[in-house]
Amino acid sequence: MLIPRVHAYYNTREILATIKYRGKGDIQTLEQSFAQYFKHKYGILFPYSRRAVIATFDILGIYNKEIIMPAYTCVDVSHAVVKSGNIPIFVDSAPGEFNCRWDDFAGKINASTGALIGTHLFGTVMKDTCSKESLEKLKNIPILHDRTLAIGTPFTENNNVLKGLCSYYGLSLSKQFCMVKGGIVITDDEKLYKELISYRNKNIEKGNYGFQVNRYLFFLSHYLLFNPLTYDGLNYLAKYVKTVEKQIKYYDPNKITLPDDVNIMPSDWQVRVGIVQLEKLNDMNKLRKIVYNRYVEGLKELKGIGFYRNKPEEQSSHFILFSEKRDEIVKVAQKEGVDIGLHFDYIIPDLPSYESYRTDEPFNNSRKLAATVCNLPFWPGLSKRNQDKIIKVIIKIDDSISKKGVN
Repeated sequence: MLIPRVHAYYNTREILATIKYRGKGDIQTLEQSFAQYFKHKYGILFPYSRRAVIATFDILGIYNKEIIMPAYTCVDVSHAVVKSGNIPIFVDSAPGEFNCRWDDFAGKINASTGALIGTHLFGTVMKDTCSKESLEKLKNIPILHDRTLAIGTPFTENNNVLKGLCSYYGLSLSKQFCMVKGGIVITDDEKLYKELISYRNKNIEKGNYGFQVNRYLFFLSHYLLFNPLTYDGLNYLAKYVKTVEKQIKYYDPNKITLPDDVNIMPSDWQVRVGIVQLEKLNDMNKLRKIVYNRYVEGLKELKGIGFYRNKPEEQSSHFILFSEKRDEIVKVAQKEGVDIGLHFDYIIPDLPSYESYRTDEPFNNSRKLAATVCNLPFWPGLSKRNQDKIIKVIIKIDDSISKKGVN
């Protein structure tokens, strides 16, 4: 039995939400509640967060401009940049951190710069500091934030410049908050909010009956297959069925693409699922902290494998391990029944599809993260029995590394 690396925390509340009609206004309820949760004024739901990024660029008139962004982040973000008609300019991660530094962003600004995208990974946030010289450069450039993997970690927003124009949250199956598919942009800028609503009304359509059925089947398949009892079968199918493989590996390194349904709004029942998930978010974060603390205690004596230790205020989206022998660890763990995730096992400039955007910059820190980082199964509802199994497997592998290496 293989313990899956991701699993949405659904129960009967989500199932009932898919079949219960709650009347009009559900989208507004989700948007307003989501914005209020993160202490912002406005929220706007889109089919995907990457579609909201493209919409923002369109509204701001940013086209054929350089967009400064991390080299080590989700490729979906850079896909949105390219598909919006703009040019990604990549920045290395800061030494010893998952994220970039604002000073490094500022160093890339020139007359061709259209915007910056700051990314906050694995529950950590970009430090709210930079030099005065950098701040002068940054204050004239739109700053967008990708905060999908930092739900629950507070942001220090004393600096109005670094606070930025808006923030994006992806709400797909591998995220802390999941409504199957979808994305929300939140902002305090009333003008941007109204323009995003108008843009969505003109460019985003409602799915037909076939779309609704397919999306619901997708929801049920995840609910049924991404669990320890059936996950072995899902991985077996992924070897032979391309549509199944796409659910496990979310990108093609050779293509810059957007989903076929990128212009179709989430279904009404998805919105209701999203409302339920938001109501449960604090409890889900508490459950993640319980799993986190159990891992920390159980793995504190590791010798050959490292792991990221949270700061007190941080809410992890993943439990991160580090090892130079990461790939071997993943293989051995899977044989032992633990599916370890490789959330970002690449840097974007190295992907074949981004060959034309490469420079001579080495991206040493980002490349090290891509080669050494992996993540344990880490989701609310992960049983103590499976937590104990995961800890034992990692300790066993660590002992092997310390003595003679992984076989």
